[in-house]
Amino acid sequence: MRDYSLWLIPSDEQRSALKELMKYRPSSYRKNPRSYSLKSFPHFEPHITLASVFLPFQPSLDMLLPSSNPEQVTAKFESLRVGHTSLSVTLEKTRELMALHHAIDAHLKLNHIENSSGRSPHIPLFYLDEADSGDRQALKEELQEKGLVKNTGEGLLLNPVGAAELTADEIWLMDCTGEVAQWKWLERRDLVLWNRQKAMPGRRSFSLPIPRAPPIPPFKQNKSHGDEHTQFPSTKSTRWPGPDLYDGIYLPAYMDSPDPTSVSVPPIGWNVSHTDGRAQSLPTESTSSTRHPFMAMPQVGEESPWLPSAEYSNEYPPMGYPVMAMPQAGEESPWLPSAEYSNEYPPEWGSPHLGFV
Repeated sequence: MRDYSLWLIPSDEQRSALKELMKYRPSSYRKNPRSYSLKSFPHFEPHITLASVFLPFQPSLDMLLPSSNPEQVTAKFESLRVGHTSLSVTLEKTRELMALHHAIDAHLKLNHIENSSGRSPHIPLFYLDEADSGDRQALKEELQEKGLVKNTGEGLLLNPVGAAELTADEIWLMDCTGEVAQWKWLERRDLVLWNRQKAMPGRRSFSLPIPRAPPIPPFKQNKSHGDEHTQFPSTKSTRWPGPDLYDGIYLPAYMDSPDPTSVSVPPIGWNVSHTDGRAQSLPTESTSSTRHPFMAMPQVGEESPWLPSAEYSNEYPPMGYPVMAMPQAGEESPWLPSAEYSNEYPPEWGSPHLGFV
C-alpha cells in the first residue's frame, strides 16, 4: 500500500510568498541546527491538503476527483495549529472550500476509498520530527512574535503572503509514501482549463462510479480485446484493490459499453445469469454493494448462456461468491479469441487477468 494525497495548489504569487514563510527557521535552530533531527524542516511545496488515500496501485486524478470541480477556490486562514508532527494553518470552513472537500470525500466513499487524512483542509507549514510538541509550540510563538503570523480577530494574516486568504486553481496528485523528502509529484490538473475542456461542444463527460483499473499493456502477454459483446471480464482470483473491494471485474469507460436491458438479480449471496446476451453490467448484491456495476453470474456449476465456455466457481476467497474463472496464463480465451491472459498484472499478485485498454 502507498499513500497518495490530493493537494490544492495556491496561485504562483501566493505560492512563492508561502515558500518564503516556510523558509523561516527558529532561533534555536539557527544557533544549533544539530540539535534538531535531520528529518525536521524538509522541503515541500505549499499546498492545501484535501484528501489522503492508501491504495496498492497508482491512481489518477480522473479516478479520485468528481466530474465537476470549481475553477478556483478561495481559502481563508483561521489559526495556527500545533500537530503531532507539524505546524499548520487551519482554514475557515467556507462554503466554496468545503463544497470541494465534501464532493471529493463523497466521490471517494462512493468508490469505497477511505479518506485517511482525518482533518478538514489545512496548509502544513513545517514538519518537525521531535516527539515532544514543545519545539512546534515554540516555533508557533516565535512566528507570532516576529509578526510573520498575525491574528487580526477576523482571521489569520500570513506574511509575506500579505493577506488573510489565498486562491488556488490547481490540484496535484502526490505520492506521499515515506518521509517528506521522498514525496513525489505525479499529476496536476488546472481547474480552469479542465472545466473549459469539459464544456467544449461534442465532448462527452462521465464519472465512473468505481475507479478504472490501470492500463494493463504492456505487461507481458496481456493484449487488449475487441469483442464488443464481452467487455466486462472477471476472474476468480482478482485482488484489486482489496479482498472486498472491486474484486472480479475490470470495467472500461461506460461510454464504451451497451446499456443493460434485461437482467435478473436474486437476493444477497447469489446472482443468476443474464437473460440478454448484450446486457453486460448491473448492480449486484453478491459483492456487498448495489452501487457497483458487476456482471451477473450463474449459480455455481451453471453454464453461462452468453459465455458458454466460461466456468463458474465459489472458490473466491474470502467471500465465496460465484465468479467467472479466467483461463490460466498463456492460454487462449475460448470466448474472447483476441485476448490473452497473463499472471503478471502486477507480478506480485500472480493472478491471471484479462488485458484491455
